[in-house]
Amino acid sequence: FVQHLMCERGLSPNSVEAYSRDVASFFDFLKSIGVESVSVLSTDHIIQFLAHLNSKQYASSSAARALIAIKVFCRYLLREEL
Repeated sequence: FVQHLMCERGLSPNSVEAYSRDVASFFDFLKSIGVESVSVLSTDHIIQFLAHLNSKQYASSSAARALIAIKVFCRYLLREEL
């Protein structure tokens, strides 16, 4: 996924780092609620994650970036048939 962000999407190193951090945070959250595989990922999980960020008082801009990172990651998974 990181290679995809750098090579195919041409994101800056700072953006790649932020997206990677956001997706890792999402995976940590999923593990904390018992989700072990992206194959069972649902929109409810994403909504729960955004609520979690809100409860931690993330800035709306940070939550929006996290949502975009998750969206890009999910599109990548679908495109790669993962």
